[in-house]
Amino acid sequence: MMAGLKALTIAILLAGSTGASLAACPQELAVYTEAYDGRSALEFFADTRKPDIQHFRLLLRGAKPNSGTVELQDSGTRSLGRVDGLWSGAIYAIQSDGSVTPLKKRGSKAAQSIILSDLSYTLNRHKFADGTPVLPVFDLYHLTGCQE
Repeated sequence: MMAGLKALTIAILLAGSTGASLAACPQELAVYTEAYDGRSALEFFADTRKPDIQHFRLLLRGAKPNSGTVELQDSGTRSLGRVDGLWSGAIYAIQSDGSVTPLKKRGSKAAQSIILSDLSYTLNRHKFADGTPVLPVFDLYHLTGCQE
């Protein structure tokens, strides 16, 4: 429980990064905060053992971090995300020019925002063993930090 709160606090502190550092942030180091009220965050990280898969942690207040992955499918035209058996769905990247694309491969510039389709709906239907965490309200997350 404390680890999840600590990770969420770090993500919120990272939200103060300058615009220049966010513009140069690679996807595998990006930190996103829920657009509605920041109740949850996504923290991407590199895993050299699986270079074709993006890895992230879903940080929810009151709960331990949940591991997630993103895989490009259909020759890179779709990205499918999963969170620890809790959720599976499409992930859309919103680029700085407003275009909507699949989440790019590791090493690419981080998307301005991402949408995890039906994440909030799905998580609000689950019961967590360590109590009731504050769950995301929306499926939209904005880039707020970079772990560089």
